[in-house]
Amino acid sequence: MPRRLRWIIPAVRFATDSRPSNKTSDSDSDLEEKRLGQPDLYSALLSIGLLDSRNKRLDDAKLLELSDDIRSHLVQDASLGPRAGVVKRALRELVRDESSAIPAIGFATIQNARLDKLLSDILTLGHQQASSHLRPRIDTDMAERLQRLWMARFREKYFNLDQTRHQNLSNTGTLKDVVFNNITSDGWELWQAKECRTLSELEWNLQFKPGQYVIRRYSQKQNLQTRLHRTIVTLERISGQPNIVDLAKVPRPSQMDDWVLFEKLEGEMIRQHRGEQSFLDWKLMKAQERMEQRQWRRALEVGAALTTARHARYSYGMRDLVLKEDIQEPLNH
Repeated sequence: MPRRLRWIIPAVRFATDSRPSNKTSDSDSDLEEKRLGQPDLYSALLSIGLLDSRNKRLDDAKLLELSDDIRSHLVQDASLGPRAGVVKRALRELVRDESSAIPAIGFATIQNARLDKLLSDILTLGHQQASSHLRPRIDTDMAERLQRLWMARFREKYFNLDQTRHQNLSNTGTLKDVVFNNITSDGWELWQAKECRTLSELEWNLQFKPGQYVIRRYSQKQNLQTRLHRTIVTLERISGQPNIVDLAKVPRPSQMDDWVLFEKLEGEMIRQHRGEQSFLDWKLMKAQERMEQRQWRRALEVGAALTTARHARYSYGMRDLVLKEDIQEPLNH
């Protein structure tokens, strides 16, 4: 076969395979079933709770939750978390699925579930581990391949994901119910609600409760030797309240993404409505806040270290005292 034809035929085949169907009977659910019809990909996504077993539809909210969980583990313990094996399998199947006519993951899912941030965080940690001349604990091969495939498929849309999220903050994002306050020139009350109304007494009594936890037991003791006070408070969570373990996870990585975009937008609004000097003052205030936060965290770490060392010295001192008493008791007899 002539060399030129060997190049043309694969291109023609690719164009034929990827051509949209002219059939009008296929609904969106039918197309999604075709995308998720591969048994390996289906079982991989179903095993981590990302698919409804009845209609085989992806759940973007659950996918975002999983993405946040993995990103949190990447920061906290430099791992993919307790379901690392399943996550690796899902990444491998998604890479394989990119070669199909209609890949399972669409652009909206990547944007909503922050999958671009997940891949970026995995690669960042992997490169940090590699540059430290230690054996990397995470495998970045599938994440890197999937990122390259998505970049090739979506092109500038993928590279502009943060810009799109930035533009959507005030329209459909977290700032959709507030507007920038460009009336007051003093102070930093920069945002105000678009609409607000005062609750009636009946609405207050019906919808809001004074407390969400009930104190069942309270006790306080003091160690006379260390002079440390120990307080124990037992709380009972009211039915329907979020678990304290889930609340402790806030802010989630996706929320921190939004916070970075929010600060960028806030700076732009200040520069636009209040001028360059106000923008510089705002930047100085933000830098001061970050410095105070770092100092506060260091103070907490030092305090925790001192408390641990004090408890360790006390434990060793009590142990030595007991040993001396045990030794002296036979001698006295």
